[in-house]
Amino acid sequence: MTVNPKFRVNNENAAALAEVCSRLDGIPLAIELAAARTKVLSIEKIYERLDDRFNLLTGGKRTALPRQQTLRALIDWSYDLLTENEKILWSRLSVFSGGWTLEAAEEVCEDEVTGKNEIVEMLSQLSEKSIVIYDESKERYSMLESMKQYGIEKLSDTNGMFLRHLNYYLELSEKAEPELNGNDPKLWLDILEADHSNFISAIDWSTNNENTEKGALVAAALGGFWSTKGHYSTGIRLNENIIQSPGAIDKSVKGKLLSSIGVFKFSQGDYEQAKKYSKESLAIRREIGDNSGIAVSIENLGKATALLGDIEQAKEYYEESLVIRKEIGDKSGIADSMHSLGTLSANQGDYEQAKEYYEESLFIRREIGSKNGIAATIHNLGSLSSYQGDYAQAVKYFEESLIVRKEIGDKNGIAATIHNLGTISIHQGDYEKARRYLDESLAVRKEIGDKFGIAATMNHLGVSFLHQGNYEQTKKYYERSLAVRKEIGDKYGIADSINNLGGVMFAQGDHELAEKYYEESLAIYKEIGNRSGIAMSILNLGHISCERGDYGQARKYFEESLSIRREIGDKKGIAECMIDLGYVSVVEGDYEHVKKYSEECLAIRIELGDKKGIASECMVNLGVVLANQGDSKLAVKLLSACEKIQESIGSVFEKNYLKMKDETTAKLRGQLSEEEFNKYWEEGKKLTLEEAVELALKKDDNA
Repeated sequence: MTVNPKFRVNNENAAALAEVCSRLDGIPLAIELAAARTKVLSIEKIYERLDDRFNLLTGGKRTALPRQQTLRALIDWSYDLLTENEKILWSRLSVFSGGWTLEAAEEVCEDEVTGKNEIVEMLSQLSEKSIVIYDESKERYSMLESMKQYGIEKLSDTNGMFLRHLNYYLELSEKAEPELNGNDPKLWLDILEADHSNFISAIDWSTNNENTEKGALVAAALGGFWSTKGHYSTGIRLNENIIQSPGAIDKSVKGKLLSSIGVFKFSQGDYEQAKKYSKESLAIRREIGDNSGIAVSIENLGKATALLGDIEQAKEYYEESLVIRKEIGDKSGIADSMHSLGTLSANQGDYEQAKEYYEESLFIRREIGSKNGIAATIHNLGSLSSYQGDYAQAVKYFEESLIVRKEIGDKNGIAATIHNLGTISIHQGDYEKARRYLDESLAVRKEIGDKFGIAATMNHLGVSFLHQGNYEQTKKYYERSLAVRKEIGDKYGIADSINNLGGVMFAQGDHELAEKYYEESLAIYKEIGNRSGIAMSILNLGHISCERGDYGQARKYFEESLSIRREIGDKKGIAECMIDLGYVSVVEGDYEHVKKYSEECLAIRIELGDKKGIASECMVNLGVVLANQGDSKLAVKLLSACEKIQESIGSVFEKNYLKMKDETTAKLRGQLSEEEFNKYWEEGKKLTLEEAVELALKKDDNA
C-alpha cells in the first residue's frame, strides 16, 4: 500500500478490511481516503468509525480537484446537480435499509408536493444519475451506504419520515402474518426476507424514539417469519429490547413477544430459558383471558418440558392445550396439539398411537391449507416409517416434505429433513452418502444458529463413523455434540452424548471407562426424571456385565430395564430388553427361554411394523435356537430369509448380529451336506416377510 508501506493484511485484520471495502460501496476515492487513515488508525478502528465517514474520510492528493479531496465533497458535487424535488426524494429514500420497492417509496415518500406519479419519474432520474440503483430482476431499488448516510444528513423532517417508514412496515407485517400459514407462504416469506433490514431498522427506531408500541406490533407479527427462516438471534434481540424499553406495550402483544422468545430459545436448544419465557407468556395470557394464546404457551411449555425429560408433565400440557383449542374451535391449533402428542407417543415407542395423531393432524392441515404444517407432519410420518424399518416409505415421506419445505424456504425444516435422510443412509449401510446429507444439514443449522440441531447432526456424524469402526472420528463428533449440549443446557442431550461416548469405549473394549460413562448418563437421567433414558443406561450396564461374564448381574439389569419400559409403555424398549435377555439365555444354553423371549420380541416388532428389528435380531436369535435344537433345515431357511429381507429393505445387520448369524450359518454348513444346505438356503431366500415370520414361530409344522 503506497500510503502506508508498513500495512499488511493478516488473519486478524482481513475480515475488518473486507467489511470496510463493502461498507464504502467499493468507491475508489472512499477506499483511498480510508487507506490514508491506516497511518494513524487500525483497520478495526476505521471500521468502527464508518458511521461518521464524512468526517473520517477527508484528505486526498493536494493536486486533485476539490471534489476529489473528501468523500463529502465528491457527493456534494453530485447533490448540487439535482433539482430541489430530487434532493428531497433522495433524503427521504435514505430512511430505507437494504433497498425498497416502488410501492414502498410511493407510500413513505409522497406528500402534497411530491405525488406518486412524480416519484416514479424521479426514481428513474436518480437511477440515471447513479444516486439510486435499480435491480430489474427483483424489481427493487437500493442506495449505496455512503449515499444513504449523506441523505440522512440532508433529511429535514427526520422523525416524521422514520415514523412513516415504521407505519408502512407495520402494515406490511400485519398483512403478511396470516398469509404465512396460507396457500402461498413462500411468496410472503420472500417478501419479508427482501425487506428484513427495513423491519429491523423500523423496530430499532421505534424503541429509541418513543414508539415502542408500534415496533412491538411489527415484532409480534414477524414471529412466525423469524422462526421459519431461522432468524432466532435477531428475534430474541429485538423482542427483548422492546420488552425492556420504557415505552408501554399492550399486554396481549407482550404475551406474544414472550412466547416468541420462548420458541426461539427452544429452537436454539436452550430449554430452561424456553420454559421460563413460556411461563411468563402464559401468566400474562391467563391474566387477560387470551384462550388462544394460553393454548400456545401451554403447548410450548410441553415441548420444553418433554426435552427436559418430564414426559408425563409434557403430555398433560399437550392435552390441556388440545382441550382449550377444541373449545374455541381453533383448527390450526388442534392440528398442532395432535402433532405434539404424536411426537410424544413416537418417542415412547407407541407408533400406532403416534400415527393416528399424525394422520389426524395432517387431515386438518390439508383442510386448512397450512403448508408448513403439512410438511412437518409428513416429515414425522417419515420418522415413524424409519423407526419401523420401512426405509423406502420413509424416504418417500422425507422427500415429499423436503419439496414443500424448499418451496416455502423453511430452513429449519430443510435441515431436519436432510438430517433424517442421512440417518436412513446410516441404517442402509451407505455411510459416505449419510455424511453428505449430514454435512449439508449441519451447514444449514450453523447458518441459522440451531444449536439443538447442530448437536443432533454432529451426534449422527459420529454414528456414521461408529458403524465403520472409526472410533477416533466417532469420539470426536460425540465430544463436539456434548460440548454444544452443555453450552445450551440440554440435560437430556448431555446424558445422550455421554451414553454414546460409553458406547464408543464399549466398542473399543474399554469396559471400565464405558461403565463410568453409562453410570454418569444414568445419574443425569435420574436427575431429570427421564425414565426412558434411565432404562437405556441400565440396559447398557447389563451389556458391561455380559462382557465380564457376570450373566446373573446382566440378567438383573435387563429385567430392571424391562420393568421400567413396561411401566412407561415403551414397546420398542421392551423388545430390546427381550433380545438381551434372550442373549443371556443363549449363553446359558437355556434355549426354551431364548425362544420365549425372541417370540415375545417378534410379536412386539410385528405390531410396530419394525421390519429391520424382525429380520436382524428376532429371526437371528430364533435361528440360533433352531440350530442348537437340531432343526438345521428350518434354521438355514430362517437365516437365509432374514438376510434377504434385510437386503430388500436396504438395511444392514448390526455387528453383533452379523457375527451371530455368520457363526451359526457356518455351524449349519457343518451339520448338512453342501447340496442340502444350498437347497434350504435358496428356499429361504424366496420367503416373504410374512412367510418367514410364520416359519420363525414354527406355525407350519411341515416347513
